[in-house]
Amino acid sequence: MRTLSYLAFRAIVFKFSLIPFSLLYFTSDFLAFLLFKVIRYRRKVIRKNLLFCFPTITKGEIEEIENKFFRNFTDILLESIKGYSSDVNTIAERHKLINPEILNKSFNNGENLVFLTQHYGNWEWGGYSAEKMIQHDIIVMYKNLSHPLINRYIKKIRSGKNITLVNDSRQLFKSLNINKTTPKLVIFVIDQYPANIKKAIKVNFFGRNISFNYSAFVIAEQISAQCNFVEIRRVKRGNYELEIKPLLSTSKSNTTNDALQSYAQHLEDIILKSPAQWMWTHKRFKDELNYS
Repeated sequence: MRTLSYLAFRAIVFKFSLIPFSLLYFTSDFLAFLLFKVIRYRRKVIRKNLLFCFPTITKGEIEEIENKFFRNFTDILLESIKGYSSDVNTIAERHKLINPEILNKSFNNGENLVFLTQHYGNWEWGGYSAEKMIQHDIIVMYKNLSHPLINRYIKKIRSGKNITLVNDSRQLFKSLNINKTTPKLVIFVIDQYPANIKKAIKVNFFGRNISFNYSAFVIAEQISAQCNFVEIRRVKRGNYELEIKPLLSTSKSNTTNDALQSYAQHLEDIILKSPAQWMWTHKRFKDELNYS
């Protein structure tokens, strides 16, 4: 069964390799309608999350966000599949960093960096565009998929000449110790509910105390790296721009709580600008909401 599902997945990837981007979004629009109106995919989770963050929102406003969200959701899904078979240069042209001077300066100075990303805009293409725009050795914290064959295929696709995917701290520090003369860039996605609640800190997020994983800031301090928020903005369908925004560093005057609060504030700000681009399908507020 696993082999059959893997072959079916590879067939889908091949099919999307033949579809030009100009036609990809016709499929996305149909799939968005199907998930939103017919299947009603995770509508209860989405609605609970939206009302939790926007308690005064009207019924009309919430339905407008939901409608736009599903278009964003299916766009990201199909763009991700399309990315598996696309040339790296093609993706890099559609996923551009607007302030690369921060990267260049840190690389020339031999400095490590930490990027903190989120499930907003198209975060999936970062694994392809990073190879073209970043000189650092890149280490990405990656959660393994449950399907071993698909997981192996995707890890192979996402690993580039200077990109290593790891899924625990032991592998992370092993990768950090390889080729120590080259500066390292470690990438985390930290906007989801913490897998280990013991490694969480509650900070203010949409006016409430919400649990966030703080491990990235601890690791940044251990490797003397500056933490940066990476904002991914959609310019138009299939085109994104990325902006690096330095966060507070942990020091005598700035605690881990301060630095994590800085991240949470940046995240809240971009969600307020375009709420439909965040992944509302995730169960992010398990401390406060009953998702059953």
